[in-house]
Amino acid sequence: MASLKLKRSMNTLLKDYICLNEDESILIVSDSKRQELSFNFFELAKKITTDSYYLEICDGLTEAEVLPSIIFESSKSVDSLLVVADIPIMDSKLIKKISSLGIKVGVLPSISEDAFTRCMSVESDTIHETSTKILSILQNASMVRVEAKNGTNISLPIKNREVYAETGILKKIGQTGYIPSGKVFVSPWDAKSNGIIIFDAYIEQIGVLKNAVKVEVENGIATKISGDGEEAKTLAKILNKHGEEARNVAEFGLGINNKAIISSDFFESEISLGTCYIAFGKNISLGGNVDIPIRLSCVLEKPSIFIDDEYLINNGKYTIN
Repeated sequence: MASLKLKRSMNTLLKDYICLNEDESILIVSDSKRQELSFNFFELAKKITTDSYYLEICDGLTEAEVLPSIIFESSKSVDSLLVVADIPIMDSKLIKKISSLGIKVGVLPSISEDAFTRCMSVESDTIHETSTKILSILQNASMVRVEAKNGTNISLPIKNREVYAETGILKKIGQTGYIPSGKVFVSPWDAKSNGIIIFDAYIEQIGVLKNAVKVEVENGIATKISGDGEEAKTLAKILNKHGEEARNVAEFGLGINNKAIISSDFFESEISLGTCYIAFGKNISLGGNVDIPIRLSCVLEKPSIFIDDEYLINNGKYTIN
């Protein structure tokens, strides 16, 4: 049984983020692991529109390119799709096919109830306004420089690169995104980033860091990974499985969700306000040249961010209103 707090957050997702109304139809896609949560979404959706549907697929579908075609066929009959199933749909060809039908696709990531309710408590208008301001700043920028008191100092050239905002707010047909969300991101030019990053908050597939991890970057490649404890060794091991391209500086992003915190949930940690992250590996979908099966995000908690030598963030605090 979902708590009242959880139901409020779920209702917010349906009404304020997927923007579901009584004249629209929606399909909830689930698996048995997330059956209870998915069915609660279905019950809430039925209170908004009678044109609501539920589809449950098998567990363990981990390959992005072999997701069942029934999802696509069922999507042809609805206006919105909410994927609660734990499947890698966001990085697949399937989601492009579905969004090309003119369907809004929201994906609920694997996230705890606490993290979900925290992140959904932010006003959607706040997320939209913040993302719009930062998007405009980065679109007109040539260089991002990240510094921190822990010794981080790296330059990331982004002139004329496309900048993206992921707010989770899906108002237009064909829009897709994770919900909850809240980040603005860009892929720096391949082979151009240089400097040192000391990650002190969170690394995807590793978790909240007990020991900082130092990454030295030369010409867009993480040439050396070091640090006390096991985290640095684990990061190197994960990346080494996929060869040198996995060490490519693929993405730079800024968290803008003011209710998110650094926690055991990756999706929450990456969107926390005042943090930044740098991801390694795949960037082909963001305008880069690296197309491999990994994109690994690493979070820095209280950075100072300079955009063409002007402060955007000072020790974790935005300088814009």
